Amino acid sequence: MAHLAAYRGASASLTKKLLALLPIGSREILNCEAPGHWDCDVKGTPLMLAAGQGHLPAVSALCERAKVGFDLDLDLACEDGAYTALQLACREGQFEVAKYLVDNGASSVGTASPLEDILNCKCVEADKLGMVEYVFQAIQAFMSDVENKYDPATLVPEVALVLLETMTIDAVDTEKEYAGRAEECVKHALYNFCMREGAAHAHECYSQGEMYSVFKVNAAAKAIKPKLRLVVAGPPAAGKGTLCEKIVEAFTPVHLSTGDMLRSAISLGTDLGKQVKDVMEQGLLVPDELVIKAVLERLAFSDVVDNGFILDGFPRTANQAQALKDAGVEIDTFVLIEVPEEELIKRVTGRRIDPVTGNSYHVDVRPPPVGEIADRCVQRPDDTEESLVVRLESYNENIRNIRSFYADSTTAIQGNQAPDAVWESTKVSLEKALWS
Repeated sequence: MAHLAAYRGASASLTKKLLALLPIGSREILNCEAPGHWDCDVKGTPLMLAAGQGHLPAVSALCERAKVGFDLDLDLACEDGAYTALQLACREGQFEVAKYLVDNGASSVGTASPLEDILNCKCVEADKLGMVEYVFQAIQAFMSDVENKYDPATLVPEVALVLLETMTIDAVDTEKEYAGRAEECVKHALYNFCMREGAAHAHECYSQGEMYSVFKVNAAAKAIKPKLRLVVAGPPAAGKGTLCEKIVEAFTPVHLSTGDMLRSAISLGTDLGKQVKDVMEQGLLVPDELVIKAVLERLAFSDVVDNGFILDGFPRTANQAQALKDAGVEIDTFVLIEVPEEELIKRVTGRRIDPVTGNSYHVDVRPPPVGEIADRCVQRPDDTEESLVVRLESYNENIRNIRSFYADSTTAIQGNQAPDAVWESTKVSLEKALWS
């Protein structure tokens, strides 16, 4: 009669009356599997039958009997060990009953996880997620009790984790409103799942501790062509020109020098170009405000907007650096090439130029070919130690003026290394800046 009442969904009062007819200690009745002659997919103890059918009144009456009579095992599975009452309720999508069982001590989280049954049941995904969240709360409470003994592998089985991740990835991809909650559930699942060593994992983004939505956004961002916005500075003979060429080759920014920008403005015949031309024809230095205008005008060109830029030789003054900042020009990295003065002296004084081809050589590192080319190579008038000292003083003053503007984005490169080493250290720094 107890089994039949549970199966037919008797009211709480009727179920209690039937249970009252049973003597206390009727374990053989309340914990045995129901006879198999009913046309029913759900088998098990009275509590399992009631839970699987979603009969909350009968479930509540049986749970009260368990607390009073101590002859009903809430967590006991049916004879073949297949399911607990909580698992059956979850498998059938009877989540109100399942929550009642959790609240009344029939959580089963320490012995048999209901997560796979929740995720496999034919219910609305959002409803499944609500039950998963409820179970994780029960797991946390269960684990907080130091007296509980449990196998970590039973808390979140691997098959349940994969099902949860699959549901979450679909929620993120289809922009479901519960996607964020689903990802939080994955985090909770992994917290418990990772206690088990050597378990395989289906989705790399989660195993690396990154939410799928974040992974997806980052992947989309990386599919967009990156743009570098650089200022490159270095003393005379530091190898700035060579380094800029390599940066352009690897990252394709537009290489901009102040001289080129001023000449471009003149050749295009812009109003700015006409002003610059007048100044230069008088043999005067181009004033700061015109240089700044030339730079800002060039930065607005589509090739720079699409590909990024290298500013070479600009800014040199605090006024120029402030003008860039005021115009909203962001600088990703201030690349500062550092070379000891004695090394710079060797580089400058040993430099030789072929006046016919314009090729540059060095008497120690890259001497000109012996014969006609070597005979016609010359040393430029300003390639002397005395001239270099003056130029270094001017350079150092410029760096002092602008360095504070880029204190948080400065990348110092040791330029007295081998050329390949200089490039590798620069490349690593720029790649890091690109994705930060």
